[in-house]
Amino acid sequence: MARAYVPLYFSYAEQLAMLSDDERGRLILQLLEYAQAGTVPKLEPTSATAMLFSCMRGQIDRDAEKYNAKCRQNRDNINSRWDKQNTNVYDGIRTNTNDTKEKEKEKKKEKENEKDREKKKEMSAAPDELKKRFSETAVSVISDWLVYKQERNEEYEPTGLKYLLSEIEQRIHQHGEQAACDVIRLSMANGWRGIVWDKIKQEDRKANGTDEVHQSEPELSGIIRL
Repeated sequence: MARAYVPLYFSYAEQLAMLSDDERGRLILQLLEYAQAGTVPKLEPTSATAMLFSCMRGQIDRDAEKYNAKCRQNRDNINSRWDKQNTNVYDGIRTNTNDTKEKEKEKKKEKENEKDREKKKEMSAAPDELKKRFSETAVSVISDWLVYKQERNEEYEPTGLKYLLSEIEQRIHQHGEQAACDVIRLSMANGWRGIVWDKIKQEDRKANGTDEVHQSEPELSGIIRL
């Protein structure tokens, strides 16, 4: 594609000054026509106008070649950037901002889903763990407690579940399986958030005839629960 102008260099001033105004005007028009259409005017070979046209024509050709070479380079750069076969170059193109945000959201969501899958995987091992550590009766009650917490959207994280099972084991060792299971059932029946282990202590005091302190329900609400 031809340029829309012809550079007129300062170095031409001295040579153009040698021509008359008419000759100078015709020469400039001839240069413009040559640059635009490639038309070579018929000039006297020995005239000053012919010599100046020859010099300026050579400069026009060199400038045009530089311009065309630059255009070709730009086209090659654009084509290479959009060539999907060249992934390194293609990835260098600036991406759409909205599209980038959507991809970031998808990655974040995928990480959350992966975390949930890992959590469910660990939780799925709970039944086998329960059977190894507790009797059939205790497994049934503990499983009911875990479902109860899920229904309240208060599922245990793996670490929390670990300490819960250890706590239940300790209570069974101290007070017996029946007492521990009864307290878990009582906590579910009353809709309590945690297992109120102090109920076992109250029953122990009653059994030993030392129940001197009576706690009301409002007082129980302040007990630290799991």
